[in-house]
Amino acid sequence: MLFNLVKKCYAPLTSIRRLNYINKKGIKIFNLRIFLLFSLSLITLVGNATIYYVSNSGSDSNSGTTSDQPWKTLSKVNSFSYKAGDKILFKKGDAWTGTITVKTSGTSSSPIVFGAYGTGSKPKIYGSEVISGWTKHSGNIYKAKFDKSINQLFF
Repeated sequence: MLFNLVKKCYAPLTSIRRLNYINKKGIKIFNLRIFLLFSLSLITLVGNATIYYVSNSGSDSNSGTTSDQPWKTLSKVNSFSYKAGDKILFKKGDAWTGTITVKTSGTSSSPIVFGAYGTGSKPKIYGSEVISGWTKHSGNIYKAKFDKSINQLFF
């Protein structure tokens, strides 16, 4: 039984051994062509991913691809079509009001990631809007105009 286990573990190694060749001094060297092909494949996969930065101190006219040139609003984040492997990072300590709408998807091996950068508390995205312009209707009743549908109201 132990022999069969060793044989099963050794079998994949024999195919790996075929990738190597022996130089003039008798030293095994990895096949350079396979190594270069593998390296170029990784560079292509990693090279297509982009990191986008979002900060309250940014501007939507920025490229968003460096922490020195971040986007500012969730509208800009929502207007973009992301590729598999892209990352959208929100600055720690900042807060936004609104929602995020993702139009594209990544893959299981290369998801689109939403995260944070910098130091401080986690960034906050409030999926609500402040209603302003309240006026006294009568007694203890106030009213305000709001042109969107209301699902929840927080007081």
